[in-house]
Amino acid sequence: MLGIENSVDRRMRPRPNTRVNLESLMSNESSRTSSSRSSSPSNRSPSPVQSEYIPPEAVKEESTVKVCLRLRPNLKNNPVRLAFRIQDNTLLARGSDDNATERQYTFSDIFNDSVSQAQVYESCIRPSISNITGDRGATFLTYGTSGSGKTYTLLGTNNSPGIVPRAIEQVFVENSNLISPQPNLKIDKTTIQTLDDESVRDEINKVQAMKRILQNRDNSHVRMKSIIQKEHAFHPKEDP
Repeated sequence: MLGIENSVDRRMRPRPNTRVNLESLMSNESSRTSSSRSSSPSNRSPSPVQSEYIPPEAVKEESTVKVCLRLRPNLKNNPVRLAFRIQDNTLLARGSDDNATERQYTFSDIFNDSVSQAQVYESCIRPSISNITGDRGATFLTYGTSGSGKTYTLLGTNNSPGIVPRAIEQVFVENSNLISPQPNLKIDKTTIQTLDDESVRDEINKVQAMKRILQNRDNSHVRMKSIIQKEHAFHPKEDP
């Protein structure tokens, strides 16, 4: 019997604040399996572990959600070595111990550690947000343990951009005919409204006079004072 994984609570809900090293977890599990087998006496020779392969055709997608796996390159300072084997869209994982049990994980698609950022984007993201084949709305997220490469897959670097900069570029390129190259104001519907109120027209005339004065800043302060004295009954305060 396997215990409950630390990153999942009793109601099978994820605990995002709990960090678990899955490689160490599988390595420890294989060590426990090896020790339990060696402690039990048996006259029979150990039989090779056989794993049942499930073809991808047998996995039916009941929804439009797709889960893709991207393998991160193994770090040089990581002493744990696991045997990974990809068979179509199924990942076969075995611990470093020879007697470790082989685990199978089936995904919509699997990318090994040599796949580039562009290949991941062209396979997973571009068809979903394309104007021709894409859906009206699509949501993408990266999920994994700390240091698994989520930020690198989303943002990337200047030389190898990730999903976000590539998606922004695709949206603007495919909708270039709908985007004005220069800042512009487009009027779709207009109606003519006659201003009958004298006070409103006077205010508009004042604003237009102010704009004409501001265009020529020479002696604008003197001319502004003359307009105020002409249009109103009060006098502006003289400068000290």
